[in-house]
Formats: sequence, structure tokens, C-alpha cells
Amino acid sequence: MARQDVVVTNEDVAAELEIRNLIGALAINADIGEVEEYAALFTEDAVWEMPANPAMGLEATVKKGRDEIAAGARERRESGLQG
Repeated sequence: MARQDVVVTNEDVAAELEIRNLIGALAINADIGEVEEYAALFTEDAVWEMPANPAMGLEATVKKGRDEIAAGARERRESGLQG
């Protein structure tokens, strides 16, 4: 049931659309795009974290900044985990 007291502005809709487009661009570039384009979607001080996945034998990973995020994407592609 929709709430009647919630006001959604054009700015709200535009912000949500920008967020959805960013998530889509991240997903596409993570798999098939250029690694540099993928990394450029993050802020300079971004932190990318992936929890451990014991079933796949993967330890938790933390990458800080665009350079480390790009290096991590290359590693995942080379290992066949991404892309």
C-alpha cells in the first residue's frame, strides 16, 4: 500500500535514475568493459570490499582507491572470477 504523505520531487527521480545508471555501468564495465573505464566510475578515495567466500576458496578482499580497484578487477578477470 502506497503512503500518501510521501512527496517525490523531480530531483528525487533524477537522483534515483543517476544511481541506477551508475550501478548498470559498474556491472557492465566490471564484466565486459575496459578496466580503466570501470575504475573511473569510482571516486579517488573509494573502498571496494568483498567478503570471504570459503566455498570458492576466496579470502576477504579490500581495495582502496582507483588503482587498487583496477588491479583487483584485472586479477579477477585473469582468474576467471569476473568478466
